Amino acid sequence: MQLSGWLALNKPEGVSSFSLVSRIRKQLSDYCGASIKAGHTGTLDPFASGVLPIALGEAVKLSRFFLDCDKAYLFTLTWGAFTDTEDKTGAVISESSHRPALAEIEANIPRFTGKILQKPPRYSAIHIDGKRAYALARKNIAFEIPAREVEIYKLEILEHSEEQTVFYTECSKGTYIRSLARDIATACGAAGHVSALQRKKSGFFSLNDTIIPDKTPEILYKSVQVIEAPLVGIPALHLDQFQYADVTEGRKFLLPEADFPEQPFVMYHRGFAVGIGEVKERLVKPVRRLHNPNETLYADIDRKNNVHFT
Repeated sequence: MQLSGWLALNKPEGVSSFSLVSRIRKQLSDYCGASIKAGHTGTLDPFASGVLPIALGEAVKLSRFFLDCDKAYLFTLTWGAFTDTEDKTGAVISESSHRPALAEIEANIPRFTGKILQKPPRYSAIHIDGKRAYALARKNIAFEIPAREVEIYKLEILEHSEEQTVFYTECSKGTYIRSLARDIATACGAAGHVSALQRKKSGFFSLNDTIIPDKTPEILYKSVQVIEAPLVGIPALHLDQFQYADVTEGRKFLLPEADFPEQPFVMYHRGFAVGIGEVKERLVKPVRRLHNPNETLYADIDRKNNVHFT
């Protein structure tokens, strides 16, 4: 049984993204009676929860388009201590008795909206000279992570007490919420770390689209969304029957539109995603072919009825 598409999970706390994807892949592979490829489009820390989209089958080839998507989070900043991981799982490295008032926090929020420079946490998956930062940190090896630009589209306070503040944020790819919380605390002359983190949105998928992973394989299977579901807003090229024939054979073809952007895009035929292409000087090059189960089904019907579509 073929299976390609997207499964949006509501990841619980206390489990790694990798182990969850592996478990779901095995369950669905056993249910379908065939090995299924699976991959996520951006990890969540084990202590975090929320939206974790999983690409299945041919959808794995489209994961590249979702690594750069915007995200939204709900997070709790607990005041009083910095930790080495910048979250509740780490060891306390410094403390502060200062508990900023609501007005003080609100006054600093403009500093953390728009495009900002942010230094990722030492315990992160950033590569430093070919090594993961967290691996170096665990060995107490000295290293520096350069700051990089991210964009915070929205940052607002939802709840506030003396001991903790709950924030909602919408941000660009590469934003570390742990670092955002660290920098907010520093700006307020206090110490703090993330004690709760929930991803509310990841690109097309929101929390309302998710399913909890502790479902039967049958329910998980029925919850898989088609390959095309999250591709809204991604550059697209709709092929006629002649261009489609070129794509199936891996041939380049001339693009009629002179102003088509030179960036990777998804190619469609009859509404089905059939490949990934790139264009240079109006010449389209198919770089990945998608063997879309729905496309195959309708192609068989077309051949049977001797019908041709554009």
